[in-house]
Amino acid sequence: MALFSRITCTTGLVLLIAAVAAAASPGKVEKIGHFADASPEQMKTALAASGYRLTLYDGSVMELWLSNSLPAAKEKDPNAVYPQISRATFIGVIKFQRQAKDFRGQAIRPGAYTMRYEILPSDGNHMGVAAQPDFVLLTPLAADPGPDALPSYAELVKLSAKAAGTAHPASFSMVPTEGATEYPSLFYTSDGYVAFAAQVRTASGELPIAIVVKGVAQQ
Repeated sequence: MALFSRITCTTGLVLLIAAVAAAASPGKVEKIGHFADASPEQMKTALAASGYRLTLYDGSVMELWLSNSLPAAKEKDPNAVYPQISRATFIGVIKFQRQAKDFRGQAIRPGAYTMRYEILPSDGNHMGVAAQPDFVLLTPLAADPGPDALPSYAELVKLSAKAAGTAHPASFSMVPTEGATEYPSLFYTSDGYVAFAAQVRTASGELPIAIVVKGVAQQ
């Protein structure tokens, strides 16, 4: 009887901890001014006039500026969550205050990186990595070819690998925005990742997007 009570008590404690964790806020979003880091003027003018500071539940801080306008996609991938965006399109800039991890778990050094949209290849090396093929690949700001450039997949992978310091690109998964209750905001995905949701301007109007900013894929 005592053993049963102990098991029941332990189970209740586990459920309570899980409930508290589920109810915990993923973090907060604050609006900040324009991107002022030393960089080509072309990069600054390609970004929206204001950005966002994301303070996550673990105390980590990152700043993010989205593109002031995304061009319409010429070819749409039927399997993509965001077929409105062309491959290699400049999405914006993200700046880490301290070392971070990408979706593969690779270490990303503090600093500023461009984000470009890309589709995960449908081959054996990438099967099951994410529920959707949409990603942003990070490139060190100084190595990026410019916001108007559209590097090939091979070129972008090579550039992004510089952000991770490995043979693999530094990548963050893009997810549907169903979990977001407002824009901008942080929310938990169904997999327990923390995603940042915001609206970015396109030729056809505002497009809601969401990028995982905290979480590592199960390998």
